[in-house]
Amino acid sequence: MAFRSDALDGRGRAIASWLFWAAIAGQVLFALAVTRPWQTGDSPFYLSLANAIDHGFYGWPHGAGIQPDALRPPGYPILLWLLLHRLHANIALVVLLQMGLYVASIWLIDRRLAREALNVVPFRLLALAYPFGAIYCGFVMTEAWATLALTSLALLVSEEKLTSTRLLLAGLLAGVASLFRADLLLLPLVIAMIVVARDWRSAARRVAIGRALLPLLAAVAVLTPYSLWNARHFGRLSPIPVASAVGNSLYLATWQGRVPLADLNALDRGVMTQRVADSGLAGEIERINRSIGAEPLTSPFNPASYPGAALQVRSSKAFGQAARKRIYANPLDYARHVGRNLWALWNTSAYPSGIPEIGRLALMLVSGLVFLIGVIGLLIAVRSRHRLSAAGLIFLYPMIIHLPLHTEARYTAAVRPLLLMFASFAVLWLVKCYRQRQWQFGREAVG
Repeated sequence: MAFRSDALDGRGRAIASWLFWAAIAGQVLFALAVTRPWQTGDSPFYLSLANAIDHGFYGWPHGAGIQPDALRPPGYPILLWLLLHRLHANIALVVLLQMGLYVASIWLIDRRLAREALNVVPFRLLALAYPFGAIYCGFVMTEAWATLALTSLALLVSEEKLTSTRLLLAGLLAGVASLFRADLLLLPLVIAMIVVARDWRSAARRVAIGRALLPLLAAVAVLTPYSLWNARHFGRLSPIPVASAVGNSLYLATWQGRVPLADLNALDRGVMTQRVADSGLAGEIERINRSIGAEPLTSPFNPASYPGAALQVRSSKAFGQAARKRIYANPLDYARHVGRNLWALWNTSAYPSGIPEIGRLALMLVSGLVFLIGVIGLLIAVRSRHRLSAAGLIFLYPMIIHLPLHTEARYTAAVRPLLLMFASFAVLWLVKCYRQRQWQFGREAVG
């Protein structure tokens, strides 16, 4: 895949490059306007936790004392505390910084493609046409930081030489990413798998295993302080929040194909619709909530709805058990949900209200098209055994983790720049095939 263009001289390429980055800046401004006031979902909780840190604790006032937070890892709240309370930055500057992280991710891929002697024009055009990565980074959420971490990690593990230093750096980076997003906890294990796959034939097996342990040990070193904090406050040595939302998320997944999203969202706000009542969901929620000592109509889709860590832990366990029973009773219905997730995790069904209808249709078209050619590009990279194909596991990781759970396209936001990278592989392959008139999907057509 060595297709390059010499249509422009050095000065022309420099001008084109400056125009591209100016257009990316325009995309960032568009995302800032669309996402303002930049708060959604867990944003208020992160800001409140940052304020709590400024008062000397990590959690919430509870009765006459303090309840340590059992739901969110501390990485992002600590960062917000540093920016907002120590450096006294405005929240707009925080979001602008996050936009800078997204641009940095695009820049890293752009430079890596150039280093691999690949034409960067398709990647740049796709990045300009695909604003979703920038939009997701425009909220006071963890997406921007996870985007830079996963992009850096994917490029790092796809280097020609994985030195011990690079493996330790990858482990440290994965550990830090886990402190921002608990669903990234298994990243060090993915890195170890990549190392074993690469070293198994070219090195002694003991050497391969030893090298694979390096990122794991580095990640453990990063996560140990938080694990000890959990042990101190909750009696559990855990590198992720003790009140995991996996059970609640799995339970929601078993209902997403049966009850419309609008009704589920209404229930999460405390509004009981007729369809929720008729479906049997309301009755089941009441029964399970009573069994764990919670208010009968507490929405179970987010453990934050329950007061206190103990009740949050019980809700995740109880609704996780209920979800598994529902899956065993109707596996085909659940399988359909997982199948729909293959698409829904990359293509959102809801856009900000400020976007006109024609704009939403255009975004839907771009989103679906880039996703499809991105998957094709990944297959081409793997088939051609390109070095960057090693980044494929990092690219697929969020989707694999969240396929069994409830649908939210935000979960794949952090790997959208990697999606663009692999989509550019597909475009380069199509151009090369067109030039050679050889439409074969294989190694010879790409190399």
